[in-house]
Amino acid sequence: MSETTNTLRALSIPATDPDQVSRRRFLQGALATGGLATAGTNFLFDQAADAAPLGAAEGVLVVVLMAGGNDTLSTVVPMNDGHYHALRNRTRIDNPLPITGGMGLHPNLPLLRDRFDQGKVAVVQGIGQTDATDLSHFSSTATWMRGAGGSVPAGTGWLGRYLDGLGGSRTGFEGMQLGSSIPLHMVGSLAPVTALTPNDSDLFGARSERWERSLQNAVSAYGGATGLGPWGDYLADTGGAGIDAARTVAPLLGGAFPDGELASEMTLAARVINADLGARVISVSFGDFDTHDDQTGEHDQRMAEFDTAIDSFFRELQGRFHDRVTVMTFSEFGRRGKENDSRGTDHGNGGSLMLIGDSVSGGLHGDHPNLGDLDSRGNLKTSIDFRQVYGTVLERWLDADPGQVLGRDYAMLPLFTSTPGGCTNMPPSQVMIGAASPSANSGYWMLGQQGQVHGFGAGAVYGGSCVQTWEAADIEPRTAGDGYWILSADGNVYSYGAAGYHGGTGTLPAGEQAESISATPSQGGYWICTNRGRVLTFGDAGHFGDMAGLPLQAPVIDSIATPTGLGYYMVAEDGGVFSFGDARFYGSMGGVRLNGKVLGLAPTPGNKGYWLVAEDGGIFAFGSAKFRGSMGSVQLNRPVRGMVAFGKGYLLVAEDGGIFNFSELSFHGSLGASPPPYPIVSVAGFKK
Repeated sequence: MSETTNTLRALSIPATDPDQVSRRRFLQGALATGGLATAGTNFLFDQAADAAPLGAAEGVLVVVLMAGGNDTLSTVVPMNDGHYHALRNRTRIDNPLPITGGMGLHPNLPLLRDRFDQGKVAVVQGIGQTDATDLSHFSSTATWMRGAGGSVPAGTGWLGRYLDGLGGSRTGFEGMQLGSSIPLHMVGSLAPVTALTPNDSDLFGARSERWERSLQNAVSAYGGATGLGPWGDYLADTGGAGIDAARTVAPLLGGAFPDGELASEMTLAARVINADLGARVISVSFGDFDTHDDQTGEHDQRMAEFDTAIDSFFRELQGRFHDRVTVMTFSEFGRRGKENDSRGTDHGNGGSLMLIGDSVSGGLHGDHPNLGDLDSRGNLKTSIDFRQVYGTVLERWLDADPGQVLGRDYAMLPLFTSTPGGCTNMPPSQVMIGAASPSANSGYWMLGQQGQVHGFGAGAVYGGSCVQTWEAADIEPRTAGDGYWILSADGNVYSYGAAGYHGGTGTLPAGEQAESISATPSQGGYWICTNRGRVLTFGDAGHFGDMAGLPLQAPVIDSIATPTGLGYYMVAEDGGVFSFGDARFYGSMGGVRLNGKVLGLAPTPGNKGYWLVAEDGGIFAFGSAKFRGSMGSVQLNRPVRGMVAFGKGYLLVAEDGGIFNFSELSFHGSLGASPPPYPIVSVAGFKK
């Protein structure tokens, strides 16, 4: 028996003993020991009630434990790092799948790489125990499972404590363990946890033979006052509750499962979510990753299994839950930087974990550890405490108080673009996680009609709106990408991250609405332009003229400042261009018959030209602006709604969140494959 297996047994509460058939079949161990698994002095639990569907803003977390210590250097590979090549000879991954920032995924993760390219995989680098002294399997696994940063109840894990805090009537389905025992991270003081496997179709209550139905009904009838005292009543109620639970999960166990234990369990996890039983946390364990010798073949196989399992999960998951579910991986530690003499790697610290789903902020987060600067034991140095990820997941995905669950507060990380269901009313991040390299130090945001913000690349989401009471007009980034302003059609300004608030109107004359916002070079002010060509200045923005009171052939649709901040352009829907201050006029489409309305203007960095974009994706270049391509001859599913220029080109966004990139900026993902239920109205980007 491996050390990893022994560790997991020691840190789990068995859902049943193989020899205790009566408990398994009559006390329904899959649910009953969820109560026993609380490891507290009071292990009684409410009997299973009818499953309660998820609330409108409730999300689901699926945690995948890569038990044994996954070698993250072979999972997310620093393929251009000379130190990596020097440290790894026989265990080196020579053909990774490139992603961004000089990194690549293991070659057996092609399906996951596709998800990464869609902006649906967040890789947190440099993560681990910042105070690690003991890297044994038992100590490290216990530390990650407890997730304690301060005083917490003894014998409990971070997700068990989260389940304890849900309150209300518990059904036993809020926490689900796909396996035969309850691991420490799912153990709380009160909350029941249901253990289930794809092989549980023989659970007493799940089968429908006539003779079993009669026996099941008889056991269920034992509930209530038995005359045998409180323990007798408890056991009677537990039997009925277990049968009810088995009947509820029975439909999930029918039908074929894919090959492979992890793929089967992840498919079952998706079925649990599809059944809408109110599951909030589902836990799966996978491994062994303890690759001290002959690592390559074993790790290659594990990566292939993981790739297939994640794909099976999202294929089985119904579309209505795709923005309600996040998958998170974790492992008790990484592996040492330098391989050993047995063609393997030893226990180390510092590594990476992944969050996967439609609502994560896809890309690389945190700095990859410097392989030329290992610690005294040859381990990768840690820059992010793993409990920062836990805290972020608790607050921003599970809507819990991380301080209460973890025992102290940790700095939030910008790991999500939205809360469950596509809402983005998240508080600002306390820290900004930089990208791994200059090539990845760029990103963009899309703005939904009611202020929903979707971030891609290094474009962290700092806030937005879920309240469908105001109409968004435009989004403007800070140069550093560490915040942004959102303009509403009534002239209000909402500032997020490092973006300072300098004022807004909130009231405009009838028939007039705000169309665009443009920040000054100092970020100490901004201009707001209305559809009537009126310019409003705030902060250190100067006024250089406008079209207020002048006759317009078509309403103004966009305005943008020159790079110097000493002037600005306006463009009208008919392609007419108006220049003020040091903005120079290079031409327009005014008077030309267009296939679609013009909706945006972007000047070149040197202010010697500009591009116009029309809603059909047509591009018109003037002055020094070079034509790099367009969508004008392509039939689009939805019209183009915004444009961002990046030096040698431009990026367009469509109303459904599709991205068309004609620039040197890396593609960081889009919403085109899973359009939101609201239109995208604008796009903003940055490149440092």
